[in-house]
Amino acid sequence: IRKGRSMETRAELKKAAKECLNTNIFSYIGLLITGIVLPYAMTICLATLFIRLTLGNLFGLSVHYYAVNFLAIGTFAVLFYLISMFMLYWLVAYSIYVYANDGERVSIFYVLNDHFTLKRYLRFCLKMVASHILIFFWSLLLVIPGIIKAFSYSQVAFLAIDDEKAGVFETIIKSKEMMRGYKMYYFILQLSFILWTLLEPFTLGLISFYLVPYITLTNVAFYFDLKESLEEIEYDL
Repeated sequence: IRKGRSMETRAELKKAAKECLNTNIFSYIGLLITGIVLPYAMTICLATLFIRLTLGNLFGLSVHYYAVNFLAIGTFAVLFYLISMFMLYWLVAYSIYVYANDGERVSIFYVLNDHFTLKRYLRFCLKMVASHILIFFWSLLLVIPGIIKAFSYSQVAFLAIDDEKAGVFETIIKSKEMMRGYKMYYFILQLSFILWTLLEPFTLGLISFYLVPYITLTNVAFYFDLKESLEEIEYDL
């Protein structure tokens, strides 16, 4: 029988997230603007450079249009995914720092300087890619199993930062174990943002600058509350 301290209510988690966000809202806006501009700008520049180098070194004299087009699309997709993963890494790591410091102001660049290394980033990418692949294959069976597995692996991003030394599948398994019995709670927590999400088209997406960090910080609060609760569990045989 699982026993531990009671989880905080959804209202308490969201209140904690709001308190953290209020003192760091402008930092989040800067981070999100960077997250919108940087992936496209860097991907286009790097893809163009890569294609020119590849065409010059490998293809030589003549290249069919479809070959160039395929290379461009493939290069763009890979680079865009890697840069998007970097922005996700930055957002999650920053949110964890903000929450861990009880909402005190934290520089977005301090997080990169204090925490970011290429090795940590690559580990983060591997864990996220592995979870995405597993969710994709579960979704091939039916939509519902895919959604359930998405909830099971929902803590991978936070574990990848908080417990970085754990292996790829160790992290996925740990997320699955943490979410056992809490998937419905997590589903209702995500559902509680539905009205905010419905407002996005009416604000031309501008509300996302508040909503994205609000949801992220709420999920960080959920992660740490769940972690604390499970650490106090006793098993009665």
